[in-house]
Amino acid sequence: MSGFYIKSLHVKGNNVETASINFEKGANLVTGASDTGKSYIFAALSYALGIGEAPKDIPQSVGYNELLIEIVTYKDNKTYTLWRELHKTIMYVKECTYQQFYTKSITKFKLTTTGQLDNPEHISSFLLELIELKDKRILVNKKSGATANIAFRNLLNLTFIAEENIIKTTSPFYSSGPYYKERIMAQSLLHVLLSGNDFSDIVEKEDTTIKENQILGKLEFLEYQVKQYSLDKALLVEKTTSSNFIGEKQKFLELDSNLQNNIALAKELVNRKNKLLQDRQNLINELVYKKELTQRFSILEKQYVSDSERLDFILETHVISEQLGDVVCPLCSSPLQDDHIYHIKEKENFIAAATNELSKIQSKLLGLKDTADNLAFEEITLQIEVERLNNQLNELEIDLESNFSVKTRELKNELNEYLEIENTAREIVFIDNQITKLLKEKDRLENLLNAKKPAEEEINLVPYSLLTDLCWFIEKRLQNWNYENSVKIDFDSHYNTFDIVISGKTRKSYGKGKRSISYAACLIGLLDYCQSNTRNFSNLIVLDSPLTTYEEKQKGTTTTESIQTEILKSFFIDIIALPNNSQVILFDNKTPDSDTLSAIQDKLHLVTFTGTKGSGRQGFFPE
Repeated sequence: MSGFYIKSLHVKGNNVETASINFEKGANLVTGASDTGKSYIFAALSYALGIGEAPKDIPQSVGYNELLIEIVTYKDNKTYTLWRELHKTIMYVKECTYQQFYTKSITKFKLTTTGQLDNPEHISSFLLELIELKDKRILVNKKSGATANIAFRNLLNLTFIAEENIIKTTSPFYSSGPYYKERIMAQSLLHVLLSGNDFSDIVEKEDTTIKENQILGKLEFLEYQVKQYSLDKALLVEKTTSSNFIGEKQKFLELDSNLQNNIALAKELVNRKNKLLQDRQNLINELVYKKELTQRFSILEKQYVSDSERLDFILETHVISEQLGDVVCPLCSSPLQDDHIYHIKEKENFIAAATNELSKIQSKLLGLKDTADNLAFEEITLQIEVERLNNQLNELEIDLESNFSVKTRELKNELNEYLEIENTAREIVFIDNQITKLLKEKDRLENLLNAKKPAEEEINLVPYSLLTDLCWFIEKRLQNWNYENSVKIDFDSHYNTFDIVISGKTRKSYGKGKRSISYAACLIGLLDYCQSNTRNFSNLIVLDSPLTTYEEKQKGTTTTESIQTEILKSFFIDIIALPNNSQVILFDNKTPDSDTLSAIQDKLHLVTFTGTKGSGRQGFFPE
């Protein structure tokens, strides 16, 4: 296994106590108050490895002028101590521990930080040999095919990231600079790390005859589609953020079963209700019939009464006429003669008939009254039965509305919410796949377009398949850190971008806090990739303030809050799960909460500078 880790750093001087700090394999966190020397340590580490400028002078560093760094290789567990004086280009190295550097009689080798990189005495050659990248070639100029040896500076620019650089909008893989040559070298270095193959043999790019305007039109359309998909995904992710239904298949089955049972019971009640309605309607129809019959009987009774009164009147006139005597004919008022006898007999027959008819009518009235009384009783009985059915119907209505209807609506709403979330999750996966396809097609078209551009503008040195594989490792880290919901990582390999795309959005479009975290994920993802694929790498990453710069705007306000506790906790819990034989050193003001620290303290090497004299370790330099 190639690479090495930093075991300790020591800063010495005349008549001053040595300032030292130790590190371990795996995750290291140096934290504390401002002005305690964290930034000085960061600069001193790279300078002690022969790269970069000397650390800036600070009040505490007065009198210090020597740096010693102790490193240990993974492959054979050899320990080397490198010595360098501030503002000097000469270095010395011994194969020994720091404690033995001044005492043990071991030959020290002189190294230089200037001159040709292939010089065996150059610090770059020494360090690259430890990580088995010595004499590996990277491309310098694609047009001419010029190459150069990898310099340790190239690797250090990629893996040692200062606070002011970690928030930049440029690609983490373009850390060395913005110019064409530097970007060519940065891409070719990444190619070497990802593929394990260098640029000793260069294959010229095949020309193509595809029209540039057509490609540009397609690229513009693809970019529009990616943007639209990104906006659509953002809306879908927001819908799922507050839901408790994602992945709850068992809950869905329980809801569905409850709904079916509730519907079956409600259906039974509805059937009962329909039968009651039918019974009530039958009673109402019968009641209407009875009332109509009663009304007709009432009319008939009036007719009988009228006929009875008429016959009473006739019979009453007979009584009066009897009192007149027999002087005149009671019928025609003529003097009573013998020929008027038939008139008297006619009168007697009429009276008998009237009396007989009156008797019949009175008998009918009595029968009619009995029938009317029976009808009235039946009407009351029917009305009572109708009221009883109305009460039962009201009870069923209340039961259906207050219990079954409400519960059914609630169950349906929950089921609809579940189904909506499930559909939304599938849509998110679909959109992620579409964005990946679009970016791959975009990469292909850009390659064709670059073939028609001047050679100086051509740049596509890393196969997209390797970038896709790298994205998988970066994505896993960001997912573990709870970077955002449903995070999906793709890669935009365009020359001016050459950076990851997070859920359809360019990395630079995020705020500086999320940029710094995603920057860290890119480098740790690269470390994971190299370890997983057994690629030669330093396996050493040093980051200054990847968490402190994270600030998130509160919803609906203009104030800001520090990095979310959940992200901090997830970050620290995950960062200790580094590949074997690797080292990550973090300088940051953020620290794990007490519970998290208790859970990971055995796997996290923590150095805390209190900034207060007499309280723990005040800072890097002795009090």
